[in-house]
Amino acid sequence: MKQWARIALALIPGLAIRLALAPYTSGSDIPQFAAFADSFLRHGLHFLEYSDASKAGLEGWPYPWPYVYGPLTIILLGLVRLAAHGRVLFWSDSQGYHVIAPVDWVVALKLVYIGFDTAAAVLVYMLARRRSPRYALPALILYYYNPMTIYISSIYGMLDMIPLAFLLAGVYYWEARGSLNAAGLLWGLGAAVKPTILLAALPYSLGEARRHGLKALVPLAWSLAVPLLLLAPFVIASPGSIPVYLHAIRMVGTPNYPSPIVYSFNGFSSIVYYAWEHGGADIYSYLHYWPIPFLLLYALALATALRDPLLAGALGYTAFTASYWRVNHQYLVPTIAFLVLALPLLRDYCHRLLALSAWFLAGLWPLMYPVSWWAKVHMAHPNMLVIRFLDSFNMIVFDEVYYIIYGILLVVAQACLITCVGARVIGEVIELYPGRESRG
Repeated sequence: MKQWARIALALIPGLAIRLALAPYTSGSDIPQFAAFADSFLRHGLHFLEYSDASKAGLEGWPYPWPYVYGPLTIILLGLVRLAAHGRVLFWSDSQGYHVIAPVDWVVALKLVYIGFDTAAAVLVYMLARRRSPRYALPALILYYYNPMTIYISSIYGMLDMIPLAFLLAGVYYWEARGSLNAAGLLWGLGAAVKPTILLAALPYSLGEARRHGLKALVPLAWSLAVPLLLLAPFVIASPGSIPVYLHAIRMVGTPNYPSPIVYSFNGFSSIVYYAWEHGGADIYSYLHYWPIPFLLLYALALATALRDPLLAGALGYTAFTASYWRVNHQYLVPTIAFLVLALPLLRDYCHRLLALSAWFLAGLWPLMYPVSWWAKVHMAHPNMLVIRFLDSFNMIVFDEVYYIIYGILLVVAQACLITCVGARVIGEVIELYPGRESRG
């Protein structure tokens, strides 16, 4: 009972902040998600025929952005839309293009995000407690009060805490109850929202293979089967929608200039864009090589499974945000949770310092960028008290150069952490299993 009282006391201030900000701010994805949900409710299982945004105007989408998420995402959006019917307004005039998000939809969707964000914080506590009871409460605080997690769930509004919560719940069920099937089902639900979360599941399963053998592959099988099962009705109803859906995913995944730079969290990609914008150097083809550093870092993350499966999973996902050509701010929510969980598993002081540096940098961006913009641009009646409150915590940085430097530091901190820890674990293995002396 005392444990849950401590958790509640730690969560209440952060939850209050989130709930207070939620109705008065909206990122651009929130009205776009309302349009996705409207199309889904109109077309049902034929929704993916429209996922490439080729009919965005006819469908009444405010932006020509494709739908590239898993099948569970659109189901969740549709359910929320049934409870919040407010209309998205958008128009052009002499002052530009305007998109207004309905408050009922903003609140309803953010309540889902905040709920999963809070669940993720509790799961971070429970998993940290299994490895270091004294660290459990600090772990919760480090996750829940990082400015980026507050920003994504309650100011901008994006869904990455949903697959994170499912992934962490699966890990907990595996470790605390030994339920591999439940773990796999939960991982599968997370992957059905956003498949990138499985980048943490694979290293974790490999680490657990030392104890469970081939049984450790069962959760991975479920994590692949669940999204396919949820996708199956869409395929059966409209087989022709799959090429459209895959085309939408390819469009988003194909490297291009990451504009604007302030929203690019890979500093090296930002340099490529800056060089083209200001110097005419057309070198964006180098962005196509991002899988090379990713695979190198991911291999090192896999090696850490020899120390702890959770450490391997944490570094596996971090390898993605350290190398992908276009990292958006919402991708960092799972990274923050994984960095927090990795801290007690890192034995060297310098490794912990690198993890804390990456955690700090991930949370620095909402204190640099004038996030009060999201209290103005999509709100019909901006709340000046909220705008002044957000500005009071903000450095209000506009210069792109600072964001390039920031992005480079963020990438370097994550990459150095994975490289140093992976190399250390490999070194430990070599020391434990030295080569046999040659016979004279």
